[in-house]
Amino acid sequence: MRKFFSNLKTQHLAIMIFFLVLFFSFIWAAVVPLDGEGPDEPQHLAVIRQIAKEKQLPVFHHSDITFSPGLLSGAYYPMTYNSAFNYLFYLPVSGLNQDKGGSAILYYRLISSLLLALFSATLFLGLAKIKPTNLRISLTVTLFISLIPQVLFSGGYVNIEPVALLFSALVFYFLQNYLERKTFKSALLLGVFAGLLALCKVNYFIWLATALLIALVAIYKNHHGRERLYSVLALLLPIIIINAYWWLRNYQLYGDPLIVNYISNQIKINAPDWFAPPAVRGYNIFSILFEANFIKFTYLGFFASLGGAIIFLPIIVYYIFYLLLFSPVVLALYNSFQLRSNRL
Repeated sequence: MRKFFSNLKTQHLAIMIFFLVLFFSFIWAAVVPLDGEGPDEPQHLAVIRQIAKEKQLPVFHHSDITFSPGLLSGAYYPMTYNSAFNYLFYLPVSGLNQDKGGSAILYYRLISSLLLALFSATLFLGLAKIKPTNLRISLTVTLFISLIPQVLFSGGYVNIEPVALLFSALVFYFLQNYLERKTFKSALLLGVFAGLLALCKVNYFIWLATALLIALVAIYKNHHGRERLYSVLALLLPIIIINAYWWLRNYQLYGDPLIVNYISNQIKINAPDWFAPPAVRGYNIFSILFEANFIKFTYLGFFASLGGAIIFLPIIVYYIFYLLLFSPVVLALYNSFQLRSNRL
């Protein structure tokens, strides 16, 4: 087994991972019904078509927030609060004749699949930089993350998660690249991709802050004087430059650079009593675990039963996932037995 991995180049393994994840994502793209069962897929498609038609950034209107017990989430609001950067990757297929219906949507979904496959390959390349001599660990971790059914599902319909995943992996890769080289150019590349990730989703700001903190500590330890200053500027300036327009625009329109708090406040102000959050209804982090159907929906959510989606892959896919889940344990046990036998 060790000889097999040592004979394979890192790039070849990355290509294999790319096509494996692409294949499974294509399955999702084909089996998820085209009638809006992908969570928020119609709303994402509407933003893409709006950008393509009007050639400008859409504006979020708080009056578009609606509440209904009939909605699975309880509330609806358009996806126009997301940065248009997320949708640029879908614009090449936006010119397809919408009369084609499902076949046109399938082309959009294939973009999601490609983005997710690129995420997996990039994640592997970043992990491989940590320990190039042991690719088995990098391969196991990559497949474990990429083949989680919910992650695969995100590559099977139109949404912005694959974009954010890809750029989070790119930040990870270029963080490893900087830690390896510690050059001005590597700091600049990390700053550029960090800036692009900041445009994707606010959810990834924790990872982004962690990556920047690691890089800044490395800059402080490895550089001095002007070299340190230039490296810090190379890291932080691209983030500010790339996001400045989006943040200023949101501040002018909503008084909130990231717009998320604005939307959250609008929901709180306009929400009916039945839409009260769990904390207001008396739940805490422990008691909610015993709420009716909490475990059921948590379990189903892991397998991509999100929103209105109740689509599942063939059972063999889940067998493969659990096999990969326990493979690190098997490898650890195997290595421990090998060490023990060698000592004997």
